[in-house]
Amino acid sequence: MKNISLNVSAANHILIEEEELDSALNSCLAILGESLNACRSYIYTIENESIEESYSWINPELRKNDVPLFSYLCKSIPEIITPLSKGFHLVGFTNGIKEPFFKQIMLERKVETYLFIPIFENDIFWGFLSFEHCYTVQWNSEIIELIKLFTKNISIKINEIRYRKNIGPSFDIFKYYDQSVLEGIWELDTNTFETKMCNNWARILGFSIYEIEQTYDFWRKRVHPEDIVQLEKSRQEYILGNVDEYFGVYRIKNKQEQYIWVKSSGTIKRNLNEDSVKIIGTIVDVNEIQINKIALEESEKKMRFILENSSDLITQRDIKGNYTYISESSKEILGYTPQELMELNSAYELFHPDDSENVLAEQFDFINNRNSNRHIFNVRVKKKDGNYIWMEVISKKIEVNNNLISIQSTARDITLRKDLEKQNEKAIKREKELYDLKAKFVAMASHQFKTPLTVIYSNAELIEIKTKLLDSKLAGNFTSITSRIKFEINRMTELIENILIFGKYDIKENFSLKIEAVDFDEFMANLIVTYFNHEADGREVDIVTVGSSKPVQSDTSVLIHIFTNLLNNAFKYSKGKQNPVLKISYLEKNIQIDVIDYGIGIPDQDIKNLFKSFFRASNTTTIVGSGLGLTIVKQFTRMLKGKIRLKTKENSGTKITITFPYEQK
Repeated sequence: MKNISLNVSAANHILIEEEELDSALNSCLAILGESLNACRSYIYTIENESIEESYSWINPELRKNDVPLFSYLCKSIPEIITPLSKGFHLVGFTNGIKEPFFKQIMLERKVETYLFIPIFENDIFWGFLSFEHCYTVQWNSEIIELIKLFTKNISIKINEIRYRKNIGPSFDIFKYYDQSVLEGIWELDTNTFETKMCNNWARILGFSIYEIEQTYDFWRKRVHPEDIVQLEKSRQEYILGNVDEYFGVYRIKNKQEQYIWVKSSGTIKRNLNEDSVKIIGTIVDVNEIQINKIALEESEKKMRFILENSSDLITQRDIKGNYTYISESSKEILGYTPQELMELNSAYELFHPDDSENVLAEQFDFINNRNSNRHIFNVRVKKKDGNYIWMEVISKKIEVNNNLISIQSTARDITLRKDLEKQNEKAIKREKELYDLKAKFVAMASHQFKTPLTVIYSNAELIEIKTKLLDSKLAGNFTSITSRIKFEINRMTELIENILIFGKYDIKENFSLKIEAVDFDEFMANLIVTYFNHEADGREVDIVTVGSSKPVQSDTSVLIHIFTNLLNNAFKYSKGKQNPVLKISYLEKNIQIDVIDYGIGIPDQDIKNLFKSFFRASNTTTIVGSGLGLTIVKQFTRMLKGKIRLKTKENSGTKITITFPYEQK
């Protein structure tokens, strides 16, 4: 016995689809007989107290030598008919039959195991279904119940055909309605709870009519536990006449054991005494609608939570400017309740008089501009206490079918931001005034400081010339004094030059770059000849070149400041050591210049502050300097989009590496 449940289901399907009973039953017997590996399957019907073999299937291997169970023999076997007519099924082995005549017939037909199941039409014994096996079979109770369910469906089919014959075309109309409309019809006896459901009721749940039980309990067990109490309560209220109608939306389990949403409604039928008799109703599949509705409600719930808890003021206005929605935050921000704002003639009443005209014009352009869906503006809004606050408003159009229906806005208090902006404007103005003052000072200092120093230096030189006319001893005293004067003037001149250069760079004045192609080898050679060709200790700069020379896009005046500072430091901090080295390397994408000295180096703890203004290393206190040289070098290197690196060791020397791109972009 294989796949019996599937084959019973297939037989039930044939009963539904086939119009004619004869064709349907013969097909069903063949399907069930084969699936049960039976020798014979047949249906006997009771007509006018006689028993007729109406439908049969015989295993092909037995057809030639089959001995039929004739109807006249059945009459003589009350052991079969009596229990069947009372609704009992018969199952057993031939060897266990006590009635001799019945046993003889079964043995002659080589039957070892049999099963007889009765069929009723409206509680009248209509016939029976039988399966015979020519070998021993152990019948499973579940299989017997499946076959009994099939016989019940035969009863339904017989009733359907009989009703169809009686009511003719009306039945066809009902059947068409039952199979075509989306509603499923049900009926409930309010006294006995007898329940009937139509084809479409079953179809909504994914069943065929033969797969459902026409019982109240079948329906009740499939309704969601959270819904059944309210459904039964509503129905009882309707039966008692406390409410005028009966309807509800509830969840019910379908064939796939999944809950779906259905909408049910019913109409009560009463007798002459106004007692309830039954309710006739319908169900409709509203699963998709209900799921969408629940999702929408959840979305609205979340949205309302956001709106009601947002610190921003959220509003909706019609195209005339009248509020249609205002969030609860209005009370905290403006002091008005949403209802108070709703009662205003227009939202624009609260705008500052100096702002309202511009805002109205902007809103008009925004509304009429089809290409713009978003508008941001700042406006002063009057609070309930009469004070104005600045608000930033973001407006968005709400359209339906390309028709503007409202403006949704989110507004937030930006008064603090506006105050900070004002303070910032004042600070910027003050800073500009200071920059202007600084620029004037630098311009003045560049002329006024140099002039007296030049005069002093010139007079010191004149004194030296005059002393040559004196005797050598007296002249030596004057020469010593003038040398100190000239030394200090040179130191002061260097300091002033660096301060002025630093000041000009800091205010971004007089430093528009003049970029040109520079032959770096030639430029550095000329710079060394001009500034470092007459060192007092006789040392020179050793130049090393690596790679083929390439033109460099740069500003020569800025380069002079960079490398005079670096080479001056190289000589200054390496007295008594070997010559400083200038190494020029032409790399693929950049030019690299290394300035190397073998002097006092820089202590580790000072390196991090080396490029700060006026900072000097702790081991340079006895050496003249301003503390601005490397600061200027770093700033000017950045101006030319270069990079600077430093490598040093105290008492061993320092290497400063600068790289520039070949082109200024």
